[in-house]
Parts: sequence; structure tokens; C-alpha cells
Amino acid sequence: LLAMLAVKVYTQFYRALKQWFNNMVALLWIPCLSFSLGILIYIGPSLVTYCITELNGVEANEGKPNVFLITFDSMTTRDMSLYGYHRRTTPYMEEFAKECYVFENMRSICPSTTIALTGVLTGKHPWSQITKDSSLLPIDLTGALPQKIQSIATELKGSHYTVAVAGTGRGIAIETQFDAARNEWVHGKLGSFFYEICGRSFHPLSPPLPWAQLLFSGKTAPLFAGAVQCLGGLKQRPFFMWIHILPPHLPYLPPPPFKGTFLPGEEDFSHPSPTYEESEQPYVDKMRARYDEFILYVDACFHSFLETLKEKGLYDNSLIIVSSDHGESFEKGYLYHGQSPQLYEPELRIPLLIHFPGQSDGSRISVLAGQVDMVPTIIDILGKPIPSWVEGKSLLPYIQGEISDGNKATYSMSGGKLAVLQGNYKFVRLPDRTEKLYNLEKDPNELKDILCEEPDVAARLRELIHNRKKPNKMAEK
Repeated sequence: LLAMLAVKVYTQFYRALKQWFNNMVALLWIPCLSFSLGILIYIGPSLVTYCITELNGVEANEGKPNVFLITFDSMTTRDMSLYGYHRRTTPYMEEFAKECYVFENMRSICPSTTIALTGVLTGKHPWSQITKDSSLLPIDLTGALPQKIQSIATELKGSHYTVAVAGTGRGIAIETQFDAARNEWVHGKLGSFFYEICGRSFHPLSPPLPWAQLLFSGKTAPLFAGAVQCLGGLKQRPFFMWIHILPPHLPYLPPPPFKGTFLPGEEDFSHPSPTYEESEQPYVDKMRARYDEFILYVDACFHSFLETLKEKGLYDNSLIIVSSDHGESFEKGYLYHGQSPQLYEPELRIPLLIHFPGQSDGSRISVLAGQVDMVPTIIDILGKPIPSWVEGKSLLPYIQGEISDGNKATYSMSGGKLAVLQGNYKFVRLPDRTEKLYNLEKDPNELKDILCEEPDVAARLRELIHNRKKPNKMAEK
């Protein structure tokens, strides 16, 4: 009885506190903003990054490569010149790709950072993940996966790797599983706190544009610098480091000299809603230009990071994987990610580049790949047996040319929507059980539903959905 009473009192107090905060934000958001900016100006430098734990002692194990897993937030291949985009947004990645295996058909499992990155680190589909929230941001203040969840971090620690995370680590910053972490405080704990108390409208990822300019402009280079600083503490080798970079996520604020490359002028653009009218497409196109300039900036920072690795003698003996959590949309009346009614391709198509230690030439691989394939691929490349808890498939046989599987399928899921891709076809099931089928080779923009024209293909892909593991309640929600 006492426990039940305590829970009820806490719940009532929490709701009252949240309501009070909402009222204060509505009435006093300008003074609050001024006060917050004052704090950031005077004590922000000491809070931007922090170390979670000291390095645990691990024995050195020479001969194994270091591993860098770099994920950019909201980077779609639709806007990367590396993948054929008309604007030259990724010149340095194009050079890097000459020494990489470039996967041309990589898909996100979900246009949500939390679920997508959980898939990257655990090799599990959305319906198999144990997460506290399926929305765009965590509702808890820790954002950490429990220790019992198996991941690439726990697997490599068992192989005498030091594992570290650097960057923003939004949503699933599994610091408890890493030996060391260097996170960005504003985007991490503080952001989650304001999101929980005040709601989405006060979260740093969707602030008024002037505040966004102060908080976010030019943040990429310091994050890579933080990763380099974290490297300084990794005295033992080999190590695995996951670096998650927030840009080119909105707000799209490329710094000089990148700003103005594709759209002259100094104006910044934002849209209050994830949907827009057809008449607003010219304005959305200007937003996209700034997004493309942000990618150009990220590309340059990535190049600088690779040069730093070369200077420190870490490039030639490292496995480097570059990808994203999900894409970004500027078409069909939908902006950003996670908002389209049927998991359109701009939200799902993401890059995947894999550079082996000492690799000097590259090639492109057309097989369908998904984020759940990343963990088994890394483990396979390192020569370790792939654990049974992984749901994806290693891509190493495709890299080595041992197999060319046109029947390999990938899945994406969000908000009750589920898509399965196999070969050139994409089958989508919506929450109301409506189904659609597209031939992406003939119709890359998903304009013509051919469900009635090719019922056999639809039946085959529908069966793949039926045969997948049943989603748990949280994933289905």
C-alpha cells in the first residue's frame, strides 16, 4: 500500500511539475532562453563534452585491426554526389570511396535515430529490439541500453577490444557497455531532460532558428575533435570506436565558406511542419540547398578526420565503416524523416562504405543491405564467429565475390508501416492494411503502384512479412 501511495504521489507531482513547466515555457520562454544562453556562454565549454568512465584495463592484442564505425545523422544517398546526385556534395568521400567497398543499395531499418542505431549496434530488426521508446527521441534521461542487451560493444569486449563511443550518441548512447565515452552534453542528457519535462517544442533539436544557430552551427568539427581526444586515452590496442555525428541533421546550418555554395546568400531556412503544400516546393528546394551545403561541410570535416588518422598512424591498420542512421526527405509534401505515409526511399536510402586495413582500390556492390547486417559483417571481417543473437547477414561473402544473392531481402519499419525489399521490388504494408508494390528499377521515385499488375511478386513479398519474427508490443506501437 505504501509503495502504491508513493507511486501515485510521485505521478501526481510529476504531472503537476510538467504542467507548470509547460505554462512557464509558454509565458516566459524568451527570459528562459536568455538565461540558458547565459549559462552556455559562461560555463558551456566545460559541459560540451564529458567522459563517462575511465578506461578499464584490457590487455594489448597486437595484430588485430582497430575499428572505426562512423554514422552521420539524416544523410540520404539521394543528396550525395558519391551516389550520383547532381550537386557535388561529397568530393572527399568520392576520393575515399576509391579505397572502399561502396554498397549501392543500403537501407535504414527505420527513419528514427533511436531504432536505426540500435539496429546498427545490435544487429536486430525493430520488432526484436528492447527499447524504452519508439519515437524520435528517448523519453528516459539515460538513453542507455541495459547491460544484458548484446551488442557489438559487448561482443568485441569479449575479444579483448577496448570499445569507445564519441559524438552525440542521441537516443541509445550505450555508455554502460563502453569502456570510454565522449558525448556532447547539450545534445544528450540536457536535451533529453528538457524533452521529458517541457515536450518536443523545447528540445534543442527543434528550437527557434536564432537559438539553433547559436547551438548547432559549426558543431561537426568539434565532435570529430572530441573523437581524436578520446583516442588519446585509448592506450591499449586494438580498439573499436563508434562516432555518431549529428550533422547534416536539421537545423541545416552550414558555416562559411560552405554556406552559399549551392544557394547564394546568407538566409537560413526552416519549416514549422514536417508537411508542406505543393506551392511551397520552391521554398523547400532552398532548404534542400542548405542541407546539401551542410553535407558538403560534413564531407570536409570527415576528410580532416581521416587525415588526422593518417598522421597518427591509425589509418593503415584500421577497418573504417561509414554509414548513416536514416535519410532525409524534401519531396512529395514531406520533410525531414519519419513523417512520410509509406516509408519513401529518400528516408531509407543511406550510404555504406567499408575500408579494409591497407586497402588501396575499391569497388561497388549492388546487393541489398540493411543496418542489421553491419554487426555480423564487422565480426566476420575480424575473423570471429557470428553470434546467434544477430539477425542480419554478413556482407563479407558479397565483398569477396563468393555469392551474389538476388533473393536477399531487407526490412524497414516505422509507426505501424512495414516495407520489405527484394531484388528490384519494394512491398509496403500500411497500418490500415493497405498494400503497395513498386519496381524501383523502373520507378525509383515510387510513383506507380503495380500491386494489381504483379500479384505473384506481391504474394511472395507478403509471405516474407508473414514469416518474419513477430514484433513485440513496443516495436508494433
